[in-house]
Parts: sequence; structure tokens; C-alpha cells
Amino acid sequence: CNGVDDDCDGDTDDDDADLTDATTTWTDADGDGYGDPDTETTACSPASTSVDNGDDCDDSDASLNPDTVWNIDYDGDGYGTTDYTATGCEAPSGYVASSDDCDDLDAAVNPAAAEVCNGVDDDCDGDTDDDDAGRTGGDTWYADSDLDGFGDAASTTTACEVPSGYVDDATDCDDTDITVFPGAQEECDGVDRDCDGDPLSGLTDSDGDGIVNCEDPEVYTQDFDSGWGSWTTVDLGGGNSPSWTISSGTLVEASNAAMSFALSEDLDALDTWTITVDVYNSTSACNDSGIVFGYLDEDNWWRATWSDPTDYYGTGGALTLHRMEAGTLTSLAADDGSVDLTNGGASAWITMSVSVDFDDVSVTWDGSEVLTHTETGASPIGLDIIGLYTYDNDGGVYYDDLVVTNP
Repeated sequence: CNGVDDDCDGDTDDDDADLTDATTTWTDADGDGYGDPDTETTACSPASTSVDNGDDCDDSDASLNPDTVWNIDYDGDGYGTTDYTATGCEAPSGYVASSDDCDDLDAAVNPAAAEVCNGVDDDCDGDTDDDDAGRTGGDTWYADSDLDGFGDAASTTTACEVPSGYVDDATDCDDTDITVFPGAQEECDGVDRDCDGDPLSGLTDSDGDGIVNCEDPEVYTQDFDSGWGSWTTVDLGGGNSPSWTISSGTLVEASNAAMSFALSEDLDALDTWTITVDVYNSTSACNDSGIVFGYLDEDNWWRATWSDPTDYYGTGGALTLHRMEAGTLTSLAADDGSVDLTNGGASAWITMSVSVDFDDVSVTWDGSEVLTHTETGASPIGLDIIGLYTYDNDGGVYYDDLVVTNP
């Protein structure tokens, strides 16, 4: 191999059958440094794609040659780990080409696995559960925009753990209003607050006429002709125990020196209403009678008091509005003395009424408005439990024809 016709036979180098110092090579088609054993060639100038060995096990695949590294696959999921390796043209039993299994003891964990909600990096990408954009499955969560604890069925997301602003409930019927949710108290404002499809459900119908109080012009009546139903009494002290009875179709409290309430059932938390009742003082020495409203317990109530109605004590009769709050009694308003609030010392029926419009209170005596008061608190003066009040009747004060209207 020198470019000279050394033996003068007319042939030079590779063209001469008597060539003695040529190089033997094998074709390396896949470029892995190992040649195809079936392509042995002897020549002075081997091709650029040839190598000095014929040891390739597959010259069409650069990844298969005597230096190919195989990785142990403990869990048999087709993905291995570099904990143990072997080299050669063929993988030993239990070995694979892959080395990117992140848990070779769990066949469910490998780069081809689906990421699911289990606290494991199933697909070996370094992210787990909700941190993995490729996660599949998970629970459905519902947006709770108004933060009332109830979610919007039309606004959902899927995640392993509840995202901020979402809940596992889908029963909110208005997720923009925190006062609207299943179980909320209806307010007689046309809004279905409890999400049951009926904006009046759960509201009180005190007189049982099928119309809830807030839409009923006549909320409640009690003429005492056949008793006083589920009314109860509260003894406030003052001397003797109270004695509330029915007499000739009227409610009477006949005990001397007894301070007490006779109370109805709960009539609901209306904020616009009027209570009217007829009052008859049968004896001269009656200290007080009147109307109770907004009663919650013995330490929280309102009372319109008619004092000395027969002018026995020489005070000329008076009307006063009281509020008992947390056990403290406060006088809020009284008449100005311009109206004669007695019945001339004789027994006579007088009509008293208390009207409330959210926080404005007025008390009427025998058709004349004699006092008003505006409450400065943030909440309306609710109807709730109402009742009648007496103190020191000396023989009896009578009540009849109690009516609650909703103007």
C-alpha cells in the first residue's frame, strides 16, 4: 500500500490481488464504534464509516453493542435503577435499558405511570399529587365565593386536597350572598335564603291561617273566649304569686301584689307590627298593667306600662316604655301629661296598642298616640314572644281581644 506497482504486474495497491499489507475493517453503520461482523473488508484505505472490529450485536441500533449498560429492574415494571448494572449486547434477566425508575420496589411507580392522589410521585417527575400538572383523578370541589361554607355546583375544580375558596358542598343557591345557604333563616323578603325553593319556608304562621306572619295583615288573635292556649306565665315577684285565669271570656290576673307576665308562644321575629288589647281595671288600687313584647327571657324584654290607671295614687295615670336588657331595666320614653290617662276612677275598658316599625316605637291609649321612641341599636325590635303585664291588681285587671297586625 504505497501507490506504486511494486511487482510490475500492472496493478497497484488495492487493485493487485497480491497486496500484502492492507488493513481489515468492518462497517459501523450506526456509529456506535462497533462494526457489523458480516461486513469485513481489507483495503489500503478503509471507508470513513468503518471500524477495526466486527463486534456489534445490531449495527442498526447504536444503543446495542458490547458496551451497552443494562439496569436492574427489581419491580419488573420495565423501568430500572442504577443500583446494579451489567453490560453486553443483551440484557441479562431482570435488567432493562431504562434507569429512571424513582421507586424500583413499587411496580406502580415509574415514568409511564399516571399521577394520582396518593402522596406518591407516581410518574417520577419530581412533583406529587396537586403539584403535578399531569395529575389525574382527585375529588371535585365547589367554589364558595361568599364564604358561607356552601359551594356553587356550577363552579368546580378537581384536586387531591381542598383548594382555598372551595368546599366539598354543592348546595348553595346563591354563592354571592353569605346570608343565602341551606338552613339559613328566611326573612320574608322574597329571597329563598335556605335554598329549598320556597322563600317563606320555616316562617311562623301564628294564627294558622296558611299565611306566614310577615305576609299576614292579621298575624295573631286571642279573644280568650275558649282559654288562652299555649300561653305561659312568669312570676316577677312583688309579693304574692300571680293568679292568671279566664273569667267570662277574658284573661284576668286576680292576685294582690303580684308582679307577672302572661306570655304567648313565639310569634316570629317580625320588625313591623302592632299589638292591640283591651284593658279593664276592676278595682281602684291597680299599680300597673300593660303590654309585653320582644320577650326573650326574664332578663331581656320590652314593656309598655299603664300606671295608676284609676288615679288611686294621685299620679293621674301614665304610660311609660321600658326595656329590660341583660337584667337592667331602662325607662326609654313617657307621655308628656297632655292626655288624661285615667278612666275617671271607674271601671272602664281602654284600648292600648304598641306599634313597632323596625326601630320606631309608638304607644297608643284609647286612640291617642301618647309616646314615641326611636331605638338606636343596630337590630330591629322583633315581635318574638308577646304578653300582658300586671302589678298589684287588688282584685283583678282584665284583658280581652288581643290582636297582632302586620301593617
